[in-house]
Amino acid sequence: MIRLSLVVALTGMLSAGCSGRNDHPLPTTYRLTGKVVTAKGTPLTGGMVQFECPRDASFTVVGVIGPEGKYEAKTVRDRTESPGAPAGEYRVTVTLPLANGNASHAPITLPRPCAVLAQDTNTFDIQLPR
Repeated sequence: MIRLSLVVALTGMLSAGCSGRNDHPLPTTYRLTGKVVTAKGTPLTGGMVQFECPRDASFTVVGVIGPEGKYEAKTVRDRTESPGAPAGEYRVTVTLPLANGNASHAPITLPRPCAVLAQDTNTFDIQLPR
């Protein structure tokens, strides 16, 4: 009887995990935008900015860098996404676009964190150190 209960419980847990249901909604997010420039001040064209929250790894905050160096962050968990980022402090890493010949560059982790405040708009401009 205990084995049967265990099998039923495990089957239920596995099916719930694969169903795509999101029982944990994303936290409230606040608009986060910015611009990424090189050490010489030229807008970075392409790449991605990732914001890592040390206190909660259940979601990811990313922004794709557009042709003028601008990005707008969004928060993603599983298949759910929301514009902006939850309030908090984030470690910031910039992934550069692929170089000619598709050789990738090492990501650049910034020395200073990004603070997202519980306000309508947050701006975090980035000047790459190299």
